Amino acid sequence: MRKIDCPSYEGCDASICPMDDQSVANSIWFSDEFICKGRKCSQIPWIRKQRKIARLKPNTNGFFTVQMLNSIERISKGLKEADPDKTNAEARWFRHRNY
Repeated sequence: MRKIDCPSYEGCDASICPMDDQSVANSIWFSDEFICKGRKCSQIPWIRKQRKIARLKPNTNGFFTVQMLNSIERISKGLKEADPDKTNAEARWFRHRNY
């Protein structure tokens, strides 16, 4: 395991670590999962969006990637997540989303 320059890394339960390039590039986040609480990362736009989405408490089992989070301009109750049961879920999400 690589050492990440974050004091909370070893005990952190966030599924996407903003300080781990591999995590950011390859991970998915479900809206009921933990979000990074590191002070250095609190102003990262996609982490702020994760917090807003989590406050909406969506009741689906879909997911978001960092690329999806970065593309979202407005967060509201109608925001749809990608369906993990579909092939190419992220690509489908981008094709079918409402801008």
